[in-house]
Amino acid sequence: KDIKEGKSHLVIAIGCTGGQHRSVTLANKLGELLRGDEYDIIVKHRDVIQPSTSLY
Repeated sequence: KDIKEGKSHLVIAIGCTGGQHRSVTLANKLGELLRGDEYDIIVKHRDVIQPSTSLY
């Protein structure tokens, strides 16, 4: 429906207590299922703490 109405962005937000396990897994799986040749899918994890790559 949104595409037919000319909309170019769709945001789906998923949350859980802590935001470190269930919501991350669900968002990743949903991204995998929605990816295809027709649409660009970007999965962002707002609250996941990324490991530091710095040595200091």
